[in-house]
Amino acid sequence: MYNIQKYLKVFVLLLVTLIISCATFINDEQAGSLDSYEDGVYRMKQDVSVNNLNLKKGEKVRLMVIAEEDAVKVYAYNADMSYLQAERVLILYMFDADFKEGVFDKSYFHSKLMEIVEPVQ
Repeated sequence: MYNIQKYLKVFVLLLVTLIISCATFINDEQAGSLDSYEDGVYRMKQDVSVNNLNLKKGEKVRLMVIAEEDAVKVYAYNADMSYLQAERVLILYMFDADFKEGVFDKSYFHSKLMEIVEPVQ
């Protein structure tokens, strides 16, 4: 009887671990909705420099958004250049820990992104 209880406890622990590990930071629908940011042209609200790559305040840029398993990255590049030829600069990198309860919140993400860029009308 003792062995059965022992194995049952181990099984329950493994099941809980599996359920927790299956929780995702961002679901496919939310990740897909981030593509809309790539359609527009934005203006930099501040200077950003990363590894000798610079984007100046006021410069027009386009965005590339990448949703990962535990983070969202936003790259910007000069709006006048081709996506394939442009040097992209990482302007925002948000991890699951940056969001309440580790779950992606598009409105919070949007507010953080709009601190760095603004849409060009």
